[in-house]
Amino acid sequence: MSTQQILPLHTYLNGGVRESLSPKEELFAGNKRNILNLLIEELKYINPQIKNAAYIRSSVILHWLKQHNKRQVQYMAGHKHITSTEKYVIQQLDTLTDQLSHHHPFG
Repeated sequence: MSTQQILPLHTYLNGGVRESLSPKEELFAGNKRNILNLLIEELKYINPQIKNAAYIRSSVILHWLKQHNKRQVQYMAGHKHITSTEKYVIQQLDTLTDQLSHHHPFG
């Protein structure tokens, strides 16, 4: 989110607009699936490796694991069990192994 988006979003949330919505109304109008699909398609132009929202989530969790300990990442990711967070570490090792075997001259 850029700094130019903060004030309009703050105004939208705190300027009486949000309070006037009924409990069944959405904060952001539109079909969530369509909005997410449009966002993913635009992101694919920037980085062709992006496949879906799960790919983005896993890359964020892997980035967090580089900066924080596993318990902090578990809390930030909303995982109930630490084993769910540890799967991302195993996934990262598998990816590195695959890349090594692909690029290594004897692989």
